[in-house]
Amino acid sequence: MFLEVIGFDQRGTVLRTRCDIPFTICGDGHQAARSDVCLVHLNSMILVVVQVDKKTFSPSNPEPQIIAEAIATFQHNNLNLPQLDIMTVPCITVVGTQPFFYQIPVTRQLSDCVTTGQFPSQPTVVRRCAPPARRKAFEGMEVPDYGRIALQYYDAFRGVAKDCWAAFLDGCD
Repeated sequence: MFLEVIGFDQRGTVLRTRCDIPFTICGDGHQAARSDVCLVHLNSMILVVVQVDKKTFSPSNPEPQIIAEAIATFQHNNLNLPQLDIMTVPCITVVGTQPFFYQIPVTRQLSDCVTTGQFPSQPTVVRRCAPPARRKAFEGMEVPDYGRIALQYYDAFRGVAKDCWAAFLDGCD
């Protein structure tokens, strides 16, 4: 798996594919947000979620799905932790072969609003970063120049992601 090659997994973590994250939405606790890949700590904390859109032409917008997965991750992780008020969930979407990197801050208030089907009173500001757009829509990681740049972004994001989860993993091991 690509995340293994670039060093996202480490001792005490495992990469899981097709991960169903329990998700309570509008009072229905029998829902799940399906992530293509999750990096999971051995204490069952979800550290990173990845959504892959395999369509090269006319890709869909993966952002609503990845935000739902981040909220589900917050809900899941709060079952295993003392209740946190905020958790920044590092996420990756891949459209074709172009990666997009996100830091999604999920607050208890946002999670509660999703759980009860209410509109949140506070805005949520999602941070997104991506390598420069490809020269041609069909080109991606197979183009050496673009592949090298994309790998640099993955490497930099690995450090950002570790900083995000370090805040809530301290004392959980």
